[in-house]
Amino acid sequence: MAKVIEASAVISARAGDLSGIDKIAAKLSSVSKVGQQVKSAMSGVAGDMAKQVADINAKLSKIDGFRTMSRGLDAASIAMRKAQQDAARLKAAMEAAGSPTKAMQHEYQRAAAAVERATAAFRAQGAAVRDARGALDAAGIPIGQIARQQAQLTASLNATTAAMLRQAGDV
Repeated sequence: MAKVIEASAVISARAGDLSGIDKIAAKLSSVSKVGQQVKSAMSGVAGDMAKQVADINAKLSKIDGFRTMSRGLDAASIAMRKAQQDAARLKAAMEAAGSPTKAMQHEYQRAAAAVERATAAFRAQGAAVRDARGALDAAGIPIGQIARQQAQLTASLNATTAAMLRQAGDV
């Protein structure tokens, strides 16, 4: 939202004495040049602020990605442990039976395959967490200070956005 400022001047002079008009014209020309300079500077500042907002959003996105991957790793760990417990329970039941039935053997084989799948998923999620952590390190966000960094980035984003809105209102 830009404010348009218009000015008009009524200039009168005596016939034959135009020296004052030349001075006024020079001043008006100077004011016009300053206005153009201000406009140019403001567009540069707006571009810089937009870049700051993009940088902050990228860092916040990396933090969110890391947190999402970490939650996924927790879930994969729980699923893997459950699959391992189920397989161990079925193996113990087979051993207790002495001579396991084909159904027991088949169920145990399915449980063992589930353990393999859960373990592979856990490892893949671990790799994703390591990649997300590397992205944080590359962005200069220490993992031990992730909550503080996120709060600082959010505050910086809010301040930059407010400055942009004020600037838009002042133009």
